[in-house]
Amino acid sequence: MGRELGVSHSTLAGATVFEAAGLIGGACTVSIIGGLVGGGGASSAFRAGYFLILAGALTLPFTMNWMLRRSSLRHSLQLPAGSSIDLLRAMAPSFLRYMLFFFMSGVVLLMPLTCLSGWKGLEVAGITICTYAASWVAGYIIPGAPAGVGIRESILVLSLTSLIGEPQSLAVALIFRFITVTGDVLFFLSSFRTTATNFTSGE
Repeated sequence: MGRELGVSHSTLAGATVFEAAGLIGGACTVSIIGGLVGGGGASSAFRAGYFLILAGALTLPFTMNWMLRRSSLRHSLQLPAGSSIDLLRAMAPSFLRYMLFFFMSGVVLLMPLTCLSGWKGLEVAGITICTYAASWVAGYIIPGAPAGVGIRESILVLSLTSLIGEPQSLAVALIFRFITVTGDVLFFLSSFRTTATNFTSGE
């Protein structure tokens, strides 16, 4: 679709690389924030590990940018020009939207959990949001699982079983998968309402 709109391969490839880095960084950041909210009983070593992951997640786009500029791919990808500060400014709006997406998705996961087991408090809400973001990352980076099918559900069940029990956690995972698939279909169908002239005219 990008090629049909006149976007070059190098631009599309570069955007894909930084989108992947931004998504992983955003998901890790939300997972860490949720874990800190819901990890009152966590050990200091656990918290320290989370902060290390946070640092790695936040530096991932800059690390990738630095590595790609020094590899043979620098001529194939259209990378953002300028310093790391310029890259930060360019990615900040997208990164904040990624974080909002994962936070709201975690809230959506919290809804069936609350319906089946009742409100468990802010700590469990934080753990739920943290668990979703972590399960998304696992489903995203593990090959052979389209849209993380099976991977995300397994992590959700393992993480939520200790909070609400295995039957309820399995039901929550299946309901949430149904919700996300339905949402994807609705968003796909709604895209047909936008005419191609809006893109080609730059609107």
